[in-house]
Amino acid sequence: PKGHPKVVSYKLADNLSLELLQPIGGKSPWRDFLDSTGGVGGLHHIAIAAKGIDQYMAFLKTQGGIVEFGGSASVTPQSYAYVNMRPRLGLTFELNGPPQP
Repeated sequence: PKGHPKVVSYKLADNLSLELLQPIGGKSPWRDFLDSTGGVGGLHHIAIAAKGIDQYMAFLKTQGGIVEFGGSASVTPQSYAYVNMRPRLGLTFELNGPPQP
């Protein structure tokens, strides 16, 4: 994406946090979402930590998911992906693999 989010994160528990994102710059999934809601916003995505995100990406794709950006460690060193499941579930999944060396 051309744009990026401004992020504020609130830790709610050891393994749970809430992030508020404001799209900055050009085209991005966050800007598209905000534009589609008329500027009201809402729940854009849920982030999940997962080892071997390839299998999760493959499963979500069989369910109609579209990889918006990112990918597996074999594709990108970040090892994360945004899989859009809006038409079916009304949200996007952010899959986060373990940090790469």
